[in-house]
Amino acid sequence: MYASSHSLEINHSKGRAINYMLRIHLAWDSVSDLADDLFL
Repeated sequence: MYASSHSLEINHSKGRAINYMLRIHLAWDSVSDLADDLFL
């Protein structure tokens, strides 16, 4: 019982980390697009 809830917790934090990285990636894409517009 404990092991299964523990693995669920790990999967949840992994999902949150992936979600966070995707958001950073999207934000970085929009920032680099802005930088291209400004500097090129």
